[in-house]
Amino acid sequence: MRETFIPNADFLEPTFKRAAIVWWALLWRALLLGGGAGFLIGFVEGLIGALAGFSTGTIRPLALISGILLGIPVGIYVVQVVLRKRFGEFTIRLVPTKAQP
Repeated sequence: MRETFIPNADFLEPTFKRAAIVWWALLWRALLLGGGAGFLIGFVEGLIGALAGFSTGTIRPLALISGILLGIPVGIYVVQVVLRKRFGEFTIRLVPTKAQP
């Protein structure tokens, strides 16, 4: 269910430009950190597997699964970093949907 945005003095309208700025902040950090972490884990697993005498057919699926599992915490970290970022005219804040008791 999509809620209608009701503008007021405390909030900025979530325009396409602002959404693109947030998207770009998420994208480049995820690509950089995820790619770096994936390269590192793939290199280490490949090196250990090659030294142990495993075939590439054995190492590749392991590296793929490890990369996917590593991508989850890296992606969550990227979102956490972007949530704390200042975007010039705005920041992102998590606001409770109802009053706390």
